[in-house]
Amino acid sequence: MSIIICQHTILNFQTKWKSYYSWQRYDEDKYFMYYVACSDDKKRNGIVKVAQNRNFRRSTLERHSSLPDHKAAIQAPSLQKPPLFLKEKLSLFATNK
Repeated sequence: MSIIICQHTILNFQTKWKSYYSWQRYDEDKYFMYYVACSDDKKRNGIVKVAQNRNFRRSTLERHSSLPDHKAAIQAPSLQKPPLFLKEKLSLFATNK
């Protein structure tokens, strides 16, 4: 766990955050958090992998999740994949040929 001293308070990454923010990851070797969707979508914000964010505050996560940049990154993978019902119809169609 990373420890950062800020105004005499020791801040650690909270593993329970992963259950609230499924797109969040924590690099245990380098002690930073990042968001998979924003990193994969090559967004330029403070919580991508290359930024190595160590601001371990829930307010950081809350603020980031409300950004248009983040919302677009979250939606991007779902736009690239066909919806599940469509995949099922396509596979059914392929087997009936």
